Amino acid sequence: PGGSYETTVHIVAYRDVVAGKKMISAYRLNDDKSLFAYDAFEPNVPVSSEELHPPAAGAAWTFSNSDPVPITLTHERILVDATVNGVGGRFILDTGADGIVFDDEFADRVKAPALHGSTEAQTLRGAVPTRVRSVRSIALGGATLHNVLVYSQDFRAHDYRGLDWKGYDGLIGYDLFAGAVVKLDVYGSKLTILDSSTDVTNTRGLALIVDLSQGVPAIPMMLNKSIAVNAMLDTGNPGIVIISRDIIKKYHVKIMGCGNLDSLTIGPITYADQAACEWGFPSNDVLLGYDFLKHFDYVFDYPHGRMFMTPNKN
Repeated sequence: PGGSYETTVHIVAYRDVVAGKKMISAYRLNDDKSLFAYDAFEPNVPVSSEELHPPAAGAAWTFSNSDPVPITLTHERILVDATVNGVGGRFILDTGADGIVFDDEFADRVKAPALHGSTEAQTLRGAVPTRVRSVRSIALGGATLHNVLVYSQDFRAHDYRGLDWKGYDGLIGYDLFAGAVVKLDVYGSKLTILDSSTDVTNTRGLALIVDLSQGVPAIPMMLNKSIAVNAMLDTGNPGIVIISRDIIKKYHVKIMGCGNLDSLTIGPITYADQAACEWGFPSNDVLLGYDFLKHFDYVFDYPHGRMFMTPNKN
């Protein structure tokens, strides 16, 4: 209570389960108008060990070869070409996306059926409506991800040609990295996707344990040499550092809306005098974008919760 993740539960109704025993049957969270309700209760049902295991993953990778695929670097983006249900598209490679998100127009073109129901995504523009769709295959070179669920939204609702005014077909994020080893050679402009069993223990570079709980790689860093922060690494953010208002308020960081940070450091790496703007992130989060990340090459070993960063010649 009193922390950045405090949640208020409003109990709307109880229901009798057995004599003298009641359970919460309906509730709301915080100021959300959505009502969570249980239709029935069945007490003392035995639960087997097998039932405690999560369901098997529906998506799976196959590999015909381990050849790298080219990526394209612009001033603000990393772009990659992929084939979806046999149809080619160009996408922003976005480590800050917790899934794969297609433009609605592209999703319709590749005949990816939408599932029943509606969802929304939280973006820097606020909440936007999305749909969940089923995709048979996403191929990048010799690596193919089968039977994957993706999101779609109308990127053209923000500008007339979609993402970056370029009409890119979407964002490829966490689900590309989650079940494979991904080598991102930024300086060499190539991407290699390998089986998750590939041993990368002896990879050169700074080895980091990453927090993947939000579908975005997060690592511990020091702000201004004294403040421990949780740094989310987002190649989809074109440049500026975004910093939690909680950090600014608690540690009296000298940023009024936007300003410059003294430094962000991890191990021997220092990122100095970088422009930053405040945002309503929870707790001690900061978001580092492409301007920082383009100076390194990476091995993402998400199946083992780690990654490797190696300075490149950028």
